[in-house]
Amino acid sequence: MRTRLLALFLFLAATAFAAAGPVRAGFDKAYPPFEYLDASGKPAGFTVELARAVAREMGFELELVGGEWDAIKADFAAGRLDMLTGLLYSEERDRLYDFSTPHSSLSYSLFVRRGASAGERLEDYRVLRLGCQEGDFIHERLLELGLRPILFANPGLALEALARRELDAVVAPKPVGYHEIKQRGILGLESVGSAFFPRRYCFAVRSDNYDLVSRLNEGLALVKLSGEYDRIFDARLGVFEPKTGGPAEILIWVALVAGPLGIIALGATLLSRRLKRVVEERTAELRALNEELELRVEDRTEALRERAKELAAAHGEALAANNRLEAAIADLVAMRSSLIRAERRAVVGRLAAGLAHELNSPLAALRSAAESLASLVEGRFSALMPFLRSADLARMAVFSELLLASRDAGSRLVSRAERRATEAALGAAGLGDREEAETLSELFADMGLSAESLPLPELAALPKEDRLRLVAAVSETAAFTRLASIVVAEVGRAAGVIGALENYDRSLPRPAAFPVDLASTLDKVVGFFGDRFGGGVQLAKDYAADLPPVLGEEERFLVVWMNLVENSLEAMAGEGRLSITTSRDGAEALVAFEDTGPGIPADKVPELFTPYGANRRAAAGEGLGLSAAAAIVEEEGGSIGFENSMSGGSRIVVRLPLSVPVPRP
Repeated sequence: MRTRLLALFLFLAATAFAAAGPVRAGFDKAYPPFEYLDASGKPAGFTVELARAVAREMGFELELVGGEWDAIKADFAAGRLDMLTGLLYSEERDRLYDFSTPHSSLSYSLFVRRGASAGERLEDYRVLRLGCQEGDFIHERLLELGLRPILFANPGLALEALARRELDAVVAPKPVGYHEIKQRGILGLESVGSAFFPRRYCFAVRSDNYDLVSRLNEGLALVKLSGEYDRIFDARLGVFEPKTGGPAEILIWVALVAGPLGIIALGATLLSRRLKRVVEERTAELRALNEELELRVEDRTEALRERAKELAAAHGEALAANNRLEAAIADLVAMRSSLIRAERRAVVGRLAAGLAHELNSPLAALRSAAESLASLVEGRFSALMPFLRSADLARMAVFSELLLASRDAGSRLVSRAERRATEAALGAAGLGDREEAETLSELFADMGLSAESLPLPELAALPKEDRLRLVAAVSETAAFTRLASIVVAEVGRAAGVIGALENYDRSLPRPAAFPVDLASTLDKVVGFFGDRFGGGVQLAKDYAADLPPVLGEEERFLVVWMNLVENSLEAMAGEGRLSITTSRDGAEALVAFEDTGPGIPADKVPELFTPYGANRRAAAGEGLGLSAAAAIVEEEGGSIGFENSMSGGSRIVVRLPLSVPVPRP
């Protein structure tokens, strides 16, 4: 049954994508060697050729549109383009668009005239003439640093101005800079200093186009497996980005980190191809049955017309005609049953689509955590390893104390006020200058630590370089642990989504029940959505301090909270307030989610917790969220209810039985 659900989902998704027409992909016409128009005016470059290879692999038509970068970005933002072949990832852009898995990486370098002594850092150019491409990622970063660059339509024009001594330096990606220097015949320029602002380079699509980003990710994986990616990379970027690392070392890290993910991806690809064949066979069968049904309906309709004429012409044949009419009605009843079964199959298809959408979030989180883990491993723990080689017992003691404090903090969010208090405490303890205090407070905030949990005297006793190295080593270790826990939690979340669908089969055994702390599960879920709070959406938590645990399975409660928080966030559309409170009502624990979204019309409330009912997410192509949450709560012996709040938003209250007896008054 589960295989049929997935097969129907893949068939519907493929049909919808094919009917959408060619994919319009925008690119910068002057950003070689990544993307540009060649001498004959044809699209060329690494990202352009890679996009073509992915389109061929996935079987969709690709229409490439090149132009000035600012104009291309404007067309993409306005919806006139479906994707960009290359866009650097940033958290700000991630709120506006969806990104594929990275197809390459890119960092920036300073280009100066050979022999110049202007400086090798961006800070050296606050009062000098610094050039960059208008609208590029580096343009945004320079403005954030307080620099005012001179802007050009593309890096090549900026480099020519540098050669004419109209600028003191140009900031551009090293491959782009050297390619332009070579193609334009510019003499006397070189790059200086270390590369900075390393970023993932990805395909970008509009945030509502889940189907396209999934196909780009799948196609990118297949292109890499086939070896086509390496051919394109070597031809376009190999001369600028030489590969490093010996074969044995690469094999070890791939086996330890990427091996399991590769097996999963290969298995998914094989399953997809097998399901595609099954869908094609079932489609042919349904088409044949539909044609037969249409013929039978036409035959019966014609027979009814003839019999009606006979009744009007001769009353004596009325009894015989009536008998034939009853037989025809019986046939229509049988056909109605067939139509009902067809409708049920359509509902199953919608359930499959909803299931796939529910799995997108944990899979995206798994991908992000896996990429971050891979980055840590590929970097060979740049701070941790040097620290471990040189640390003595005293430094290891401080390292252990900070690591334990970070573990206890879990996914706690540190407010701006706490960060300022930590920075002030560090300065008061004599921990270096203001710059060092700011750096340390940011690292501690990332680990969920505030001033009262820090061993300030021990840190103050260390030299500045040792302090920074020690705290950075703790941060890397804590990040590795946190990412690993996210992988485990998201796998459990995905299993919970499958379990929510299986709740419709009451023959499945119930999992074992254990005491569960509601505040802990709520904080875990809030931590998963951390990047969606703090901007236009504010979060308020009010947990009862004396609330006993409830009996159940933690992963099932995580699925419930995930769906309720996601429902509120989507309703508020990036602006509003979500309040989460816990309280006690006799023998029950109450968990309330109140948002400032648009609410639900009164006539739609009875359908709120039914599959594809009135919940606010059904319009986006899913409807399992609240119905799955309600099914889990009911199986745990609780109840779930809805009411429109005084602020005009929605308030959903979950009631659960407590695991300890309530004392009599």
